Amino acid sequence: IKIYNRDQVPADVVVLATHEGAGICYVETSGIDGETNLKIKEIPQDVRKLLQNQRKQSKEEVGTSMDDVEFASRVVHCSYGLYEYEEPNALLQFTGRLVPEYSSLEKGEVMQKPDISLSFSNLILRGSELRNTAWVYAVVI
Repeated sequence: IKIYNRDQVPADVVVLATHEGAGICYVETSGIDGETNLKIKEIPQDVRKLLQNQRKQSKEEVGTSMDDVEFASRVVHCSYGLYEYEEPNALLQFTGRLVPEYSSLEKGEVMQKPDISLSFSNLILRGSELRNTAWVYAVVI
């Protein structure tokens, strides 16, 4: 899903891409825990690397950066697979992994890649509000 600045997050989600090139976003959780300070969330490090490689390839192939639709397609491509995780709990802990399955964009071949670790820093809880970030792409868990 795509969540915009000041939107309330409709479900627990793992952040996959952000408007910011650094792969971080800010959320306010006052609707959950009463805290009004902003918390930093980030995309998983391995997903960030995959997206950076995709952007680099796109610039080399086309000579320009990707448009929004192409970028969204690449995010889905880089984050497709099996998500295994524990339910988020009252202690604000979360662990999981993405077992990715990539298909080659050119040939349709399926290639297995190493697992991607997921942590609480990648999770935005339902009821949080996205702040000071234009948008994020995320997957509902």
